[in-house]
Amino acid sequence: MLKKAISLVMVSLLLITQGGCDMANIKTLYGSDKLREAYPKVNENFNELNGDINVLKTRVDTIITTPIDGEAAAQELVDARDGESSLGERIERDLQSAINESKSYTDTKVAAVASGSPKGVYTSLSDLQTAYPTGTDGIYLVTDDGKWYYWNGSAWVAGGVYQSTGIADKTIDMRKVSFIKESTNLFNRYDVIVGKVILPGTGDLSDNETYQVSGFIEVRPNETITSVKIIRITFYDSSKEYISDVNNNSPNQDTPLTTAVPNNAYYMRISTLNNYNKVAQINRGNVLLPYEEWYTPYLVDIKANDLNDEIIENKHVKNNTISVDKVDFIQRSTNIFNINIVTKGFHISSSDGSLVENPDYNSSDYIEINPSTDYSYYGFNAVAYYDSDKRFIQRIHLSYNGQTATSPSNAKYIRVHYQPKAEYYPKQINESSSLLPYEDFYSTFSEGSGLSRLNPIITEGRIDASDRYMMDVPIDGIFTTNEVYSDYTDFSNSTASDVYTMFDNLMAQYPNYITKELLGYEATGLPIYVYYLNPEFPNASVATKVPKIFLTCGVHGKEKASTLVTYLLIKQMCEKWDEYPLLEALRFNVKFIIIPVSNPWGWNNFSRTNSNGVDINRNFPHEWYQGVEGTNTYGGAAPLSELESQYIKSVFDNNNDIVIMYDFHNFHTDSNGDYFLWVPTASGVYVQHMAQNLFSRLTRKWKKEYPFIPDNYFAGYTNTAKEGMIQNYAQSIGIKFSGTFEICWRWVLDTSSVPYDQTMCKTGVEAITNWLLINLNELMR
Repeated sequence: MLKKAISLVMVSLLLITQGGCDMANIKTLYGSDKLREAYPKVNENFNELNGDINVLKTRVDTIITTPIDGEAAAQELVDARDGESSLGERIERDLQSAINESKSYTDTKVAAVASGSPKGVYTSLSDLQTAYPTGTDGIYLVTDDGKWYYWNGSAWVAGGVYQSTGIADKTIDMRKVSFIKESTNLFNRYDVIVGKVILPGTGDLSDNETYQVSGFIEVRPNETITSVKIIRITFYDSSKEYISDVNNNSPNQDTPLTTAVPNNAYYMRISTLNNYNKVAQINRGNVLLPYEEWYTPYLVDIKANDLNDEIIENKHVKNNTISVDKVDFIQRSTNIFNINIVTKGFHISSSDGSLVENPDYNSSDYIEINPSTDYSYYGFNAVAYYDSDKRFIQRIHLSYNGQTATSPSNAKYIRVHYQPKAEYYPKQINESSSLLPYEDFYSTFSEGSGLSRLNPIITEGRIDASDRYMMDVPIDGIFTTNEVYSDYTDFSNSTASDVYTMFDNLMAQYPNYITKELLGYEATGLPIYVYYLNPEFPNASVATKVPKIFLTCGVHGKEKASTLVTYLLIKQMCEKWDEYPLLEALRFNVKFIIIPVSNPWGWNNFSRTNSNGVDINRNFPHEWYQGVEGTNTYGGAAPLSELESQYIKSVFDNNNDIVIMYDFHNFHTDSNGDYFLWVPTASGVYVQHMAQNLFSRLTRKWKKEYPFIPDNYFAGYTNTAKEGMIQNYAQSIGIKFSGTFEICWRWVLDTSSVPYDQTMCKTGVEAITNWLLINLNELMR
């Protein structure tokens, strides 16, 4: 009978392995190697059955081999049969029951997964765990990793990639590979449309000079993104049709905004302020990452195993990896700081190296350096170090008066910040343990490289000849006037209304050339006008590229010589251009915008400040400094707090093609000497060089004409500007040449001179005219 029981066990096991549990089908399942782990009850049942058989076998063997009383042996046999007619039938019954129970359990689990159809889909494993914390039958798909999951009795376990038969072409993005490096910042500040903003509710672009709009940026449906310094995010579908938009309504957009991409969105565009171009950021995930500038993705850790005879071909060189130091056809100055590429109104954070809004500071762009190298600095408050991926390392404090610091061993870039104080110019960074003689920043092609003829294009930013300013009359030479002007020695008593009458009379005589516009009224109700001088041009299919010059006068109300000289120049341009070729060039080739009285209350009251006691020339937002209320340089309660300043700014806002701007003033005495001219500048040393040329040119000329001018004398001097001035603002918004231009209201060297006399009028007109000609010559080089 025992042999029969064992035979039944053998048959049952054979049934299981050859189809009794449909194992052929089980073998076709994905992840079949996990099946034994998934259904441990099969093994448990067989183990339990084997245990019962062994116990029974022992009892049978004992009955057979152990001599006991017949009664006891008979009772034990009855117990072992458990109601069956024989012991073998009992074994066969129990074995079949165990097999049936295990097969039923296995078939149930197999049926749950054999079809390959998931019972549900969840974005992440945590979502699935939240939905079924104690498990459930069936398989479930998780889209984050593309795998199917099953409950193994105690946890959700991955069974492999769902229906994976291989990786389809074009299905792996850069985030899934280790050999491509891309920026965490999705905003490419070089791929923007300046002067546009995206309209909410439509996704359409609209004109707005304050804003810029990015190109289309790819996103994934339902992913999370976080941004800062971004006004609006607009989402589009796969056909780039508008879906929706999200606004960051926090003050200055400086609070990070986290949002979910719509489930049908594949692209986004962002709108941001122009001055946020270098600080705007948007990254994937629900946390704002440390700022990283966008860069073109590139390959990393790729070995060049196919070098032929140790020759490096183009394919072996990663883009943007050869520095200037490694080539012999580019030369650059010892000064590696370019003052023309700075972010104004920001300082560098000491905690993470990011830019933080601060109106008192300017910050440089990234500057490439060498690790473990001494660099000397002058005119900076701090330097921050970054590695080759522009990850922040540390920031150290610097002395404005000069300091040497050694770059960390893992440093590849630096950024510096500074307060734009006049006494710490010119600014410099050079590779050395000591400060070298100052050089302007430059990077040009070396002579003999075959590329040096391109240097004017590099330095002037001029590529297309059609983009050049052109004049139909030469502007080389020194302007001299032979006019005898009327007596203006009583001009100090003129009112703003008198000035407007003078300009209006010219406008009446030349209505096709001069027009005017009311900008508005200042706090006491006095009007402020702007005059436009627009030469006429022959018809053409393209617009003529004409230089536009903006002059402000009378910003300080008691400085009236600047307005008088400007009026005399315009009058002479209108009436006598045919006698003066250089005036003919200005009359017919330049557009002028002129505010003759920027501070009418100050003009009428012979006051430097306006009716609120504010110096208009300290009230502009760039490098604004409040100063002390009650003094004549008080900058106001806030930048642009004064109507006069707001009107001047509106002219800038409405004329973004201004290329030359000067705030025309006059002084009464100069503590630095008996000068007639003074040019404090905001556009750096280049404008100061032009001013030096003007002083040399006019001094040589005037020495021949005026005996009171000594031999060891120059007519003027130049230096840098103070805070919050109009010229600083002009320079900050990208106007090429800007500054303050000042003349004296009389020649101090001439003891017989009085304010606004004939000599002052004549030399004043010559000074401003030659100054404009020098600027125009440099503009067109």
